[in-house]
Amino acid sequence: MRALSIALATVATLVSAGVAFADTRISDSQYLAAARCTGLAQGAGESAEAFESFYKAQSKRRPTFISEQAEKARDKARHSAKIANDTQRGVYAQELAGACAAYRAS
Repeated sequence: MRALSIALATVATLVSAGVAFADTRISDSQYLAAARCTGLAQGAGESAEAFESFYKAQSKRRPTFISEQAEKARDKARHSAKIANDTQRGVYAQELAGACAAYRAS
């Protein structure tokens, strides 16, 4: 749970720092956060198209190591969202509506 809190705080900090992206290349840490958001949406059964579109657009020219880490983050988030209890689902829903909103393709 502590790791989740840290991840949420990190993502919230990135978003509150004014990250606006559609055509702008984001940092690797922001890219990893976008991968997590994509996985959360997929695992929660929500429409993940906007997240996937943004994630794929940002994947160009990423180092292999970062791409692999992003895939792991996406898969882990997707799995976590699929097996989440009611409390965790609420936390994930808040993350998708809040911190993850910046990682949706416009």
